[in-house]
Amino acid sequence: GFRAPTPGQSNARNLSTVVNPDGDVFEEQGTIGSTHPVAAALGGQELRPEESENISLGAVFTMGRGLNLTVDLFQVNVDDRIALSDTHDVTEAIKQQLRASNVQGADLFDSVRFFTNDFDTRTQGVDVVLTYGWDTELGNTNLQILFNRTETKVLRFREASTERRVQNLERGSPETRLNLTLTHNIDQWDLVGRYSYFGEYYDDHAGRDIDGYGLFDLSAQYHFANGLAVTFGAENMFDEYPEEAVATGNGRKYPRYAPGGHNGRLVYAKVRFAL
Repeated sequence: GFRAPTPGQSNARNLSTVVNPDGDVFEEQGTIGSTHPVAAALGGQELRPEESENISLGAVFTMGRGLNLTVDLFQVNVDDRIALSDTHDVTEAIKQQLRASNVQGADLFDSVRFFTNDFDTRTQGVDVVLTYGWDTELGNTNLQILFNRTETKVLRFREASTERRVQNLERGSPETRLNLTLTHNIDQWDLVGRYSYFGEYYDDHAGRDIDGYGLFDLSAQYHFANGLAVTFGAENMFDEYPEEAVATGNGRKYPRYAPGGHNGRLVYAKVRFAL
């Protein structure tokens, strides 16, 4: 397969005022297209399509009495993977060179980053889904357990890409995820309990591994005879937060890409009416 660069990746153009952690001073950081004159002066090139090879193998086991198991193995190799570059300083020498070439906006940026084809990667993993359902005098119950283990390895990268970028691709997302969902239906009631666990992952701003954590969700829905349904629930019922990882220079308390979010408990109520 292949994936062409998106217009946003090829023509990115935004400017942000950020804190440089080295000196705790403000600077203008841009994300620009890889063929922008500033990017070109720093080694940027026109983006090429990603090319991939995929292989998967799956099995389904039906064990009777409502018990089923599926197992899927997969591997995805991606050549010329598109990802953001490191942040490059736009030195005064580069600015003078661009001004001499009458490049508009040469003085806008103190630092820039842009998309590149710097990486070849291999992703391997397994998905396991176990379902079990049973009926009793107290209603119908279903249990679903999902387990995923995914590992990504960078096979090739340009020397201009630092180890931090490699770590972000390989371990920026949890390698292990687990989800347990229990649903119960009795008369007009639908009850749902769900536990989601996210394993350890790497945060590039903090520059270290972040411990895994889990969230528990609970909801109860009642169906009235006239088509009205009322739901009460809580997401992240026990108000769990990811490990704190204050990044130097920006004051962020939690990792920016925490897989389960960092907003704490959410309690809600919903009303639905169907004709």
